[in-house]
Amino acid sequence: NVDSQTLFAAIAAIGIEATIPMTQGAWSLVWYDMKEGTLNFLRNKERPMWYAYTDDFSRLIWASQWEFIHAAAMSNDMELHTDTSSGRPVQFWQTDEDVHYSFNLAELGKTKERPKPKAKKLEGKPKYVSMTGSYSGGSNVTGFFPVRENGSNTQGT
Repeated sequence: NVDSQTLFAAIAAIGIEATIPMTQGAWSLVWYDMKEGTLNFLRNKERPMWYAYTDDFSRLIWASQWEFIHAAAMSNDMELHTDTSSGRPVQFWQTDEDVHYSFNLAELGKTKERPKPKAKKLEGKPKYVSMTGSYSGGSNVTGFFPVRENGSNTQGT
């Protein structure tokens, strides 16, 4: 009934690496892989995603905004892990766009260090725009063209 059902059905049937290259639009996905025992995150540039760990690394918390994670932790008396290895305190990590993060849930709570997910670049289809133009001979043509990062089409003007 909805696009997310179609996406997750395709992931279950043909896998993430075959599904995402066919995917276009705005999306941020989270799914559990029962076979691998992993929690998976993947988003494109249209949607944000953040995650954090509890102080004992037994829980992984995620949301579209870091403020939501902070609010959930505060209202449930959870201490979040604070990483100071960069010289400044960090409690929230934003996922990179077009990167598939795979967290091994069996590792949660069994380490003294922040568990790091496996990460692999995985991109969906570029956005396309429909354009109509004419050649010098007067013939009209319509086509779909990829959109550049700056929003312009790749065919010029």
